[in-house]
Amino acid sequence: MTDIPGILNDEREIRCIGNPASDTWDYEIGRYGVTKIAAYGEPGMTCYLPEFAVYTGDEILARVPAWTVSVHYVIQEVPA
Repeated sequence: MTDIPGILNDEREIRCIGNPASDTWDYEIGRYGVTKIAAYGEPGMTCYLPEFAVYTGDEILARVPAWTVSVHYVIQEVPA
């Protein structure tokens, strides 16, 4: 087993998600009104499937299956 948290257990802030084959990010905080990207579990037949909810304010703009995108997190400042 590894110490790497699964998508649904990772508490870091998500900066952007997108197709890894393209040069641009599909959804990025601060672009096109996107205010938050959150991972959540969508009920499947036998387990929860990881997805991302993309928000503009309090409204969900899009739901994106995690297996279709790459995710980048906000880099936390390392104390000097």
